[in-house]
Amino acid sequence: MELQRYLEIILKRKWIVLQSIIFIVSVTLLASFLIKPIYKFKAKVVINPNDIQAQFISDLPGSLGKLEFFDTDNSIGTVEEYIKSKHTIERVIKQLNITDKKDIPIEASAFVNPGIIKILLKKRGVKIDQIEDSEAFEIIGYSGNPVESANIANKVAESFVEHVSGIRKLESTIAETFLENEAEKYSKEFIKAKDEIVNYMRANNIVDISQQKSYLYGRLSSLVSSLDEVKRNLQTVSTTLEATKKAMQKQPEYLISTTVIQSNPLIDTYKSQLFTLELELAELRTELTEEHPDIKITMRKKEDTESLLRAEIKKTFASEQSSRNSYYDTLVQNYSDAEIDAIVNKSKEAAYKQQINDINKELSMLPAKELELKRMEAKFDVIEDKYSLLIAQLEKARVAKNAELTNIHILEDAKLPQAAFIKKHIYFPKKTALLALALFTGSALGIFLAFVIEYYDDTLWNAEDVKRELNRKVLSVIPRIKST
Repeated sequence: MELQRYLEIILKRKWIVLQSIIFIVSVTLLASFLIKPIYKFKAKVVINPNDIQAQFISDLPGSLGKLEFFDTDNSIGTVEEYIKSKHTIERVIKQLNITDKKDIPIEASAFVNPGIIKILLKKRGVKIDQIEDSEAFEIIGYSGNPVESANIANKVAESFVEHVSGIRKLESTIAETFLENEAEKYSKEFIKAKDEIVNYMRANNIVDISQQKSYLYGRLSSLVSSLDEVKRNLQTVSTTLEATKKAMQKQPEYLISTTVIQSNPLIDTYKSQLFTLELELAELRTELTEEHPDIKITMRKKEDTESLLRAEIKKTFASEQSSRNSYYDTLVQNYSDAEIDAIVNKSKEAAYKQQINDINKELSMLPAKELELKRMEAKFDVIEDKYSLLIAQLEKARVAKNAELTNIHILEDAKLPQAAFIKKHIYFPKKTALLALALFTGSALGIFLAFVIEYYDDTLWNAEDVKRELNRKVLSVIPRIKST
């Protein structure tokens, strides 16, 4: 019964309802034609956690250029914060020169995710929405200019990708600087360690320890054989010298000559010089070849000294006797040769013994030298490995700095359609939706006004009103007579 009453009131006040609808619809339609439309365009970005782009460059870290998260449950919120970060948005505002009426750049906080009221007032904005059940985001640009609207969406997407890539490049630049400093430090240590090994080997005459051992043992064996030979020669020379002396003792000239020879200091000097030259020659032969000038010069000095010694011995014997038999002269010659051979072999014996002692000493020192060399080489290997690793890491950092690698991609650009389809991108006003809203609003307002007027109107319009309001029976109704 109440519903019927409501319908009666609406029908009774139908003109008020109709007037309200007409007024609201008219104002709405007029406003939709007068208000400058605001356009919206969408760009899409996607995060691919298994991006294989970095695999085309070998030896790069798997995480290079990727946007990663400590907690994957917060990944969507993290990405959204990256997109609407102050750095990303302010860069777009600056690039597109987006300003307010006072020509002041719009605040980033007022530009991102504005409500409809702000969009209508500011005429510009950007909204970030995650596409449901995906790792993609919609970036929606709003503007009264369709070109600017598309540019806002595209620039925010590009700025987001560049921002993340820039963070990775900054990390690579910092790593590159650090690695360059470390590589330079280890380069100096590398050169220093190398020089220490070279100088140590040069100072200790080390080329290869094992080869040096073989060489020293070979030389030692050769010297021992040579020493044995020299000893045999000395024994032979001693026997010859003793036999010569015995033969000379039987000659009458011997007593006088022996006294003179023993008192001749020049002969002793020549013997000493010859001994010294033979030692020097033996030393030189350990380092130089027979064709070397130093050996040739020493050989010449030795030969000259031998000649002088022989001549002095002959001179000594000749000065004591005016005439001698030829046999005695032969004995003198043999005596001088034996003396020289004895000096030469004694000098060789001394030289070989010294060389044998030196080699034994060097062989005894080789284990300590080998241990020290191994210690230095181990230190060098550690520095070399560290230096090589730093160089490899430095190259990776440089590649990472220059490479455009990221797991964030622009899936779809905001593109301007042909002029005939531009209306599809109008965000506000949408005439169909506004008309439906105006009809609903006008109807609701009209019905509301109808009930309000009905509530305050105490006029009795017919018998039913009398019966309902006064709770009395109506006896008769005076008909309405039209005037003629």
